[in-house]
Amino acid sequence: MASVKFIGKLKQWQIRWHITDPVTKKIESGSKLLPKRCTRLDADRFAEQIEEHTRQVKAGQAKLSDSVLQAIDIWLKNNLRHTERTQGLYKRIINKFQQGLPSGVRRITQLSASDIQNYINGLLSAGLKNRTCNAHLTAIKSFCRFCEQHYQIINVSRAVVMLKEDPPDARFLTESEYEKILATGSPASRDRVSFAANTGLRVTELCNLRWADINGASITFTGKGRVRRIVPLNTACLEILERLKEKQKPKTNDEPVFRSQSLHGEDKRKIIPMTRSGFGMQCRSVAKKAGIECFGPHSLRHRFATELLIRGTPIAMVSRLLGHKSVRTTESVYIHVLPEHLRGLTDCLCEVKSE
Repeated sequence: MASVKFIGKLKQWQIRWHITDPVTKKIESGSKLLPKRCTRLDADRFAEQIEEHTRQVKAGQAKLSDSVLQAIDIWLKNNLRHTERTQGLYKRIINKFQQGLPSGVRRITQLSASDIQNYINGLLSAGLKNRTCNAHLTAIKSFCRFCEQHYQIINVSRAVVMLKEDPPDARFLTESEYEKILATGSPASRDRVSFAANTGLRVTELCNLRWADINGASITFTGKGRVRRIVPLNTACLEILERLKEKQKPKTNDEPVFRSQSLHGEDKRKIIPMTRSGFGMQCRSVAKKAGIECFGPHSLRHRFATELLIRGTPIAMVSRLLGHKSVRTTESVYIHVLPEHLRGLTDCLCEVKSE
């Protein structure tokens, strides 16, 4: 049973409900304040969904909603389409979100859009950037979509809009900086830096690269977001792979291409892939030795894309090589290329053909 009431002081619609499972005798009661933008029609629709859910519970066609903690646990166990790193990130975000919920919000049917918006506002007040807040909101929206499908309840996250993001800050290596890195770095660091700058791989993709991923003059692998893509290998990359294969003499194709160099003694016999932190430290060390501003592994990916765009490669092709889901993502990061390198291209439109 559900009831609808307008709270004059708050100028918001409130829905209350009470459901009893005839089999388990489990009782669920709660209330929800809809966002101020919601109308009486929205409130009635929500109440109708509660009534329909009540009928399904009494008919044995549905079950009462779980607690937020139970729903999170089920969501995390079923959230396998993302990479392990993304799953770990989502887990940290959703747990932080749950811990910040008001004490009265215990079941998923008690969760409201205002709870989500208040959480995001708290992140903004703490000084987090819109881009970071959107990452949190993406995880929360994913959880709410799961609850909508799994429990047949309204997806309250739809009322919370994503924040407008500023173009991301990115460190771009200049040609002179890149030459200094290759001139002063150790053979191992030169190979890693050069391979990353000539393939545009993300640091995790580089660390996870196996010999089995090498297919002639290209790499075929599954990257971020389970996106499978092919990255061509130029002469520089093929020479690096040839040197590494001669040095490592891998026994199986499942061995990592780039190995950790921090092992000593007996541990040195273990084959452990290069780590994100290890490569990051190596980049900082190379920068210091070369006398340039500090850079991270992602700067090499930026250099890869920038150089291709400068040389006239269509941005759609660059986007595919980078593994972006949308060309808009590529444009937002590499818009800096346009003013400097495309200047004068439209001058031909002003030219008058002589008769």
